Amino acid sequence: MANPIFASENYVAASGVIINVSSGDTYKERLYDQNPVLQWTSYGETVEASGCISYAEVVFPEATTFDTVVLQNINLKQFKIQQYDGANYQDIAELTYTVNALTSIYKKLTSPITTTKVKILMQSTITSNQEKKIGQFWALDETFELTEGKHTHSRADYKEGGSYYLASGKLETFTLFKKYASKIDFSQLKLASITSLKSIYDTDSNFTFILNYDDNVDGIWNVCWMGKFNYEEDTIRRFFKLSMELNEQ
Repeated sequence: MANPIFASENYVAASGVIINVSSGDTYKERLYDQNPVLQWTSYGETVEASGCISYAEVVFPEATTFDTVVLQNINLKQFKIQQYDGANYQDIAELTYTVNALTSIYKKLTSPITTTKVKILMQSTITSNQEKKIGQFWALDETFELTEGKHTHSRADYKEGGSYYLASGKLETFTLFKKYASKIDFSQLKLASITSLKSIYDTDSNFTFILNYDDNVDGIWNVCWMGKFNYEEDTIRRFFKLSMELNEQ
């Protein structure tokens, strides 16, 4: 099982951000709405032979630093992400793909990037001549990676939806999507890890939690730490245990 990672909230979804897209403007909020099933989709930009390039640009309200990028539910084969240097857009070498075949990508950058704007340039799709699609775009600043100990992960996801009455008076319910909720029990933790986790608990009402990831990331959620920060010490082995309850926001 991969190491749990704690990171900032998604800067793409931050207050004051402006999203510009080459097409599909009606659905640009799908780039950051925490529902990777629903995709932003380009419109009328399918003919690759003509050099048709789609784009999605994120304009931050101020200079923003991030070191991790995640794309979920994509169909992109040749694409790249650029950063703005104050005058022009520059390619980010680690985020330049010529023959991608993954539908989700997790990338921890070698060095953090500070910029006021980023842009995804999309040239081709995994299946040729399709509209470009992105389920979620995350730009994060990693806070802490838990590299030791053991953990058990129990999910209790809940449905986000509602209900309405038909003209006949019958009550109909609907589900928009399921939201992540879990309890995670950590054991054999060192004091330094407890200290780092306590700092996250004290300072971040919402944060990003990443679990069970590889290059084709699946488990990533914007969450809130529910309840109190409770841990126990194994006084014989000098290890700590901690239970954490998370709800997606």
